[in-house]
Amino acid sequence: MQISKCSECKLPENCLPQLRPPGPDYEKGGIVFVQINPGFIGVMDKKEISKVYKTEKNRKIAEKKIILTKEMLKSQAKFIKAPSIESYTHFVDVIHKNRDLWGWPPGKFKKTIEEHGVELKDVAIINLAQCPVENNKFRKILSPCFEKWFFEMLDCLQPVALVGQGKVVFNFLNTVDLPQGINLIEGVHHAFRGSDKQKQEVLRKAITRIKQLI
Repeated sequence: MQISKCSECKLPENCLPQLRPPGPDYEKGGIVFVQINPGFIGVMDKKEISKVYKTEKNRKIAEKKIILTKEMLKSQAKFIKAPSIESYTHFVDVIHKNRDLWGWPPGKFKKTIEEHGVELKDVAIINLAQCPVENNKFRKILSPCFEKWFFEMLDCLQPVALVGQGKVVFNFLNTVDLPQGINLIEGVHHAFRGSDKQKQEVLRKAITRIKQLI
């Protein structure tokens, strides 16, 4: 609840925290995947969309993403103003509609998570920083956001392991004094740019460690 209200970094109005509800079958003592921050889509008009996206199919997808993003921010504002089971449920429903369009559950996002030997419904996914930022300039908000919210989320989820998706996240978490009993595992991000051999080696080690813990 308090994360949704956070405005500490004084970001633009369209850069609000984007929460990720845990998978429906996630249980305490489970596996939590960690990413950097939510992706920023911005608010483009049709002229800008036509300029950025070359095919009609991708233009239509971009238009739907913007509509759903606006709906998500509107439902979040309603939840913050009048928190209740109903407003929270609506907020989560809109998030899931966004996930369907952005590639969760179908698509590369889901595939990458499940390549680690888990099912999406059984895990939780959290970010080091909670807000999307223009041009992906997340570093300016990373430290204050992380220090304020990350351990609060760990306290709620009580995971047995964190899978740092990508070198940036994994290396960052390696500098952090994590609570006792939480294991850190290197994982693969869905935008992994290394060779297939490198990817498979990271996944092999991650799968082995996850199997030992669950």
